[in-house]
Amino acid sequence: MNQGFHPHFSRSYATCCAILFGMMVLWPSTTEAAKSQKYLPPLDLPGCVIDDTLAEFKGEWQSSVSTAPFVDESYRYTSEKGATARFLLPVPKNGKYEVGILYSAFKNRSSKVSVTIESAEGKKVVHIDQRKKPEDGLFLSLGTFKFVTSRPADVILTHTGANGVLVADAIQLAPTTADLEKSVAQWKESRRKLKDFQPIERTTEPVARLTSQDLDRLVADDREGLFEAAIIDDITFLRRSTMDLIGRPPSLEEQAEYRSLPSEGRRSEWIERLLDHEDFGKHWANYWSDVISVRVPQPELTFLNYTRFENWLAEQLNENVAWDETVQRILTASGEVRENPEATFVGFHEGNPVRLAGETTRIFLSVEISCSECHDAPFQEWERHQFHEMAAFFGRVSAKLPWRDSDLINVKADSKGEYVMPDMHDPSLPGEQMVPTTLLNGQSLATGADDRSRRYLLARWVSSSENPWFAKSFTNRTWANLMGRGFCEPVENLPLGDLYLPDVHDELSQHFIDNHFNVKEMLRLITNSRAYQLALPLGEEETKPFAAGTTKRLRGDEVFEALAVAVEISNVTPPPVEHSKAFRFPPPPQSTRDRVAKTFGYDPSVDYRTIERTMQQAMWLMNDDALQAEVNADPKSGTILSQLLQEHEEDNDVVKSLFQRTLSREPSAKELEIALQYVKNSESRGQGFEDLLWSLLNSTEFTTKR
Repeated sequence: MNQGFHPHFSRSYATCCAILFGMMVLWPSTTEAAKSQKYLPPLDLPGCVIDDTLAEFKGEWQSSVSTAPFVDESYRYTSEKGATARFLLPVPKNGKYEVGILYSAFKNRSSKVSVTIESAEGKKVVHIDQRKKPEDGLFLSLGTFKFVTSRPADVILTHTGANGVLVADAIQLAPTTADLEKSVAQWKESRRKLKDFQPIERTTEPVARLTSQDLDRLVADDREGLFEAAIIDDITFLRRSTMDLIGRPPSLEEQAEYRSLPSEGRRSEWIERLLDHEDFGKHWANYWSDVISVRVPQPELTFLNYTRFENWLAEQLNENVAWDETVQRILTASGEVRENPEATFVGFHEGNPVRLAGETTRIFLSVEISCSECHDAPFQEWERHQFHEMAAFFGRVSAKLPWRDSDLINVKADSKGEYVMPDMHDPSLPGEQMVPTTLLNGQSLATGADDRSRRYLLARWVSSSENPWFAKSFTNRTWANLMGRGFCEPVENLPLGDLYLPDVHDELSQHFIDNHFNVKEMLRLITNSRAYQLALPLGEEETKPFAAGTTKRLRGDEVFEALAVAVEISNVTPPPVEHSKAFRFPPPPQSTRDRVAKTFGYDPSVDYRTIERTMQQAMWLMNDDALQAEVNADPKSGTILSQLLQEHEEDNDVVKSLFQRTLSREPSAKELEIALQYVKNSESRGQGFEDLLWSLLNSTEFTTKR
């Protein structure tokens, strides 16, 4: 996983290559050093080099470091016929480049690898023998081709089925003229400037300001009689905490694991295991991805894919990187999204200053300033010029949109230009040039400041412990996600929201600051509290707000994970539609997970009580082919249901297992009686259990966090 900026863009281009008589020649020191190395940093090689970490793969591939040399930290290989590896290389300037391929030759390699090169001149297919070493020991030339900057160089390796494995490591675009050499050098220089993010220097040690017991006392002081409610039982706690912390119900194995823990301290121990689970980061990355993406407009020529960003953010969260540092990375990142996924936020908004100003404050500060774009907001303190002063922080950033592939969106700085607030009465007039200035404390930059200075100042102000909204925004969103309602609603507008438990909100926010914005510590504190673990009788969500965690609908990604636990639904992605003259921009294929997320997804920033269930959701659960294929009792189907029926002769055992898989609990005595009677009266045992499983999957409880 790519963390921060690319770690290898740091060497001098001057030691890499020279152009002599129209031919590319390696300096002897570079050549010999490269040949003697097992690990080859991309910028120590001539030309533009893209390695397998940035390629697109189809089929079954594995990573290896067995045979040297290779670029970056490993290479990939496959023995599957038809498997492909696609490399998209940036073109610094229109012209002719020599395309080279680097692979580690060995006797078990494929003797006939198909390589397709798509250039401005069309497609060309060549075949290479990966058992033979390139003459210079590094790159094998595939030929010289004309490329243009508007389209990346497109190189696809295909396993033809010949004996041996196909190796995919790196592709090179080498300049053939001095003019192109200069452009390549500039391209590399731009990569050098993408330095590793400098961690925030802390001047104090983290302080545990609150315990879960302290939190309970604060809540009780505000809500008299709160703790007269009962504590939820272990089964309910297990489902609630597992859904909240890793985004899915507990599996049968996890239910057994939980029961095996000593009763004393069982819940705290389970919370620790969930915080250390690899799905923790994935779940909360999905939440923040939904928060960020919900208001990103879809470009005309590119379909936005948040996978790289979600994977990057999941790693940040799993490693418990401080929230202020994560936000600073998101706001200041540059480069291509595939290399620097943290650049997704700025890149997917196309570097638009107006959109970025409003979304930065909404997402990370829970302050809605967008209404001030056109006029002074009548119900808020923000004036129009303040909005556009914030927009000026993004006045020198741009994001070039490629065709079809959002991973190639490139966030970069503009060397000149200032942001101008349009004339309110006559947009045709020049407007007023704005100086980047923060809200409240009025930190500003001089006219002419570069993009890095602008976005770094903004990011530091947004995530500062002195900012009255940053910690409160995160705390409010987290509390709302866990408890069903926030301290302030709507969660995206703290200054105007209705406040509940204000003292608790203040103390929790200060605890977050004192602990250096430790995300896992905040979740640990809340989920270990009695307030989180209270049972709220049905019907009392409105009359006793904040008396306990309330029921809440699952998000789209959580619904899919629940189906995966219940029936092991397959995540199938159909083959892509090839672009053509008749269909130039076909949408990317949607996997089963994509369709579930789209059908059941919603904006996590809105009040969950206002979200209505839709006919489309009901019809999907009732009729979707992928789901119906799993509700099949036929022994030949291989489904979970068919396996249960073959393993258990007693209907009683099958009913209990289906309830545990779908609802994470055993049936009540009445539910068990009704289910057994229904199966008995059905035409066949299989049909009866198919209907029972279908009913459980279509129940409100299945798609609800209780």
